[in-house]
Amino acid sequence: MFKLPDIETLRLCSVLATFAFGLVFAVIWHGRRSDNYLLYWSGSSFLYGAVLIGFRLAAGAPGPGVTVLFGLLGVTDVLLLCGIRHFDGLPPFRAWMTVPLLTSLLGHAAPAALSFLGWAPVPAAAAQAAESLGLSLTVGIVGVAMIRGRERNCSDGRIMAGAAILAYIPGYALAAAGQFGAYSHASLLAMLPMLMDQLLLGVLNLGLLAMPARRAQAQLREAALRDPLTRAWNRAGLEVQKQRLLRPGAAVVAIDVDHFKRINDSFGHAVGDEVLVTISREVGRCASSLGGELARIGGDEFLVILPATAEGAAFFAERMRASLPATVGSCPEWSVSVGAASVKRGEEDFLPAMARADARLYHAKAAGWDRVAARSGACRPGSLPHQSTTCHPR
Repeated sequence: MFKLPDIETLRLCSVLATFAFGLVFAVIWHGRRSDNYLLYWSGSSFLYGAVLIGFRLAAGAPGPGVTVLFGLLGVTDVLLLCGIRHFDGLPPFRAWMTVPLLTSLLGHAAPAALSFLGWAPVPAAAAQAAESLGLSLTVGIVGVAMIRGRERNCSDGRIMAGAAILAYIPGYALAAAGQFGAYSHASLLAMLPMLMDQLLLGVLNLGLLAMPARRAQAQLREAALRDPLTRAWNRAGLEVQKQRLLRPGAAVVAIDVDHFKRINDSFGHAVGDEVLVTISREVGRCASSLGGELARIGGDEFLVILPATAEGAAFFAERMRASLPATVGSCPEWSVSVGAASVKRGEEDFLPAMARADARLYHAKAAGWDRVAARSGACRPGSLPHQSTTCHPR
């Protein structure tokens, strides 16, 4: 059988491990000064190590100092939660977070306070059980709050970190039960917190480290699917998005800037880029409001896919008309031409509808620019006068 190390060796291992993770968080923050959530996690790790040292120094000398140490244990857990809230873009601290701060402190202080107020002395076993209960409440509140973060689709790292915090509860419960004779090995009960540290500290901190790595990976993946200038989907992104929208009746709308080369030649490429960014912002907002997606598929060519449940291409064209400003930068006048088509029953891809929309787009241009063509051989001239700068009714 394995021989358990003594409690002081386990305490030293916990201190070294938590200091090491605190240093890792601090070093990573030094290279990414804007990621201040790392400071919360680093502070939590260093403070936990300091609290463990404090408990060792206060051994055999109960008093207010030990009560403060129990309160600081709650602070270490709340700092973890503050870091996760900062990671989510939320205010790090809220008033309700004083509850887990107080539960660990009161779990230790309440029995002593009862005795001080003249009540019957609280047995040592009950006092230690109260400490375990207070710590359990603290980690329970913090662990649940960590998992139930802003991101409903929680990352694996967040779940791992929250689960590691919650996993302390069975150990505290076993320690509390042992105080009433449910378990005879008192030395093992005393070592339970340190034994849990050896298993859970690594899981907790590796879970926290995985969160920014997972988000960076997601950001890189999305960046690869978006046009760097307009932030609209590129062709690869369109392939991903269109699977959600492929249904009979879905609308495909092709948009092209009229005389785009003339805009670049007359006003400069910076103005041309501003025109493209304006289309992406305003048309993308309109498409999103109808549950659709916008992609830039060429130099000045955009494609909108609207779900079958939307009002359709004609309604979208009216919203788009209201969204495009009359002037962009130093360009006093500009327009777009539009071609639209619908996915027919039995079509298993958007390509046929895209081809029809593209053909109607060029039919609109051939008929005189600044037009919408939604049916074969039919164009509406001057259908995109620039009236407003918002998609929403005034």
